[in-house]
Amino acid sequence: MPPIGILAALAYYQQGLVDLRAAGLIVVGFVAGSFFGARYVAHLSNATVTRIFAAFLIIVAVRMLISAKA
Repeated sequence: MPPIGILAALAYYQQGLVDLRAAGLIVVGFVAGSFFGARYVAHLSNATVTRIFAAFLIIVAVRMLISAKA
């Protein structure tokens, strides 16, 4: 995220557009998800990780298509 993301976040914060509680929860989620995800994925084969990522992308694409029609 640095340096551009931090500068953008600071600009939004100065305008009063940042909910610090929500931002804190997002940060905690990112840190925990990164830590546990990295530990879990280290035990999987490359093929398995590729399939999981492909399934994730398909789910996101389908959700985007459905929301675009609404």
